[in-house]
Amino acid sequence: MRYGRVVAFNAYSDPHGSGVPPDTRLGLQQSGVRLMDIPNHRKEAADKAIIVDFCLFAVEYKVGCWPVLFFQSSTERHICI
Repeated sequence: MRYGRVVAFNAYSDPHGSGVPPDTRLGLQQSGVRLMDIPNHRKEAADKAIIVDFCLFAVEYKVGCWPVLFFQSSTERHICI
């Protein structure tokens, strides 16, 4: 592997809003993606969950790992890296 391996792959979604369809959820879970259902009725709930996960990642994988964040907004239909 040229760049290493993926050690964690999390996806965050609002299960009550425009959440991930059931067939897509199943495919993601079978691919090893950890789905995090974050209700959107609390302001910035997903943002705070991502920050906590980044901190936990930094504690667990201290050396040699780099976190990468891919973000897709429900209002902006483009992907930011």
